[in-house]
Amino acid sequence: MTIELSTGEKAVIRDRVTHKAHREYQNAVLRDVVFKNEKRADGTDVEPSFNLTQDSVSAAAEVFALAMIERVEPATGTPFPPTHEWLDNLPQDDFIKIDAALMKLKRGKDEDAKNE
Repeated sequence: MTIELSTGEKAVIRDRVTHKAHREYQNAVLRDVVFKNEKRADGTDVEPSFNLTQDSVSAAAEVFALAMIERVEPATGTPFPPTHEWLDNLPQDDFIKIDAALMKLKRGKDEDAKNE
């Protein structure tokens, strides 16, 4: 999949979610998770819960993008691998476009796993 960016660049996305991309996404999402496992006054268990932080969700989106973008093709010049610096300087609307495409690809993978 290729995503055309407002900068004139094209982000070439891998055609499938790799194990590395999935692992790095999960690690980032769960980095600051606080799990709660409480008991009621009568001693029975309360359904375990957890809270995600906005920082960990944002970090997960970024590491997932870096792992899933195979290369960046500039309008002129030589293609290059994505870097944190490149991602940091990307216009927000372009990052949203990339993130939406990646989440759709990831949801497809998650749905496939549910159907097995």
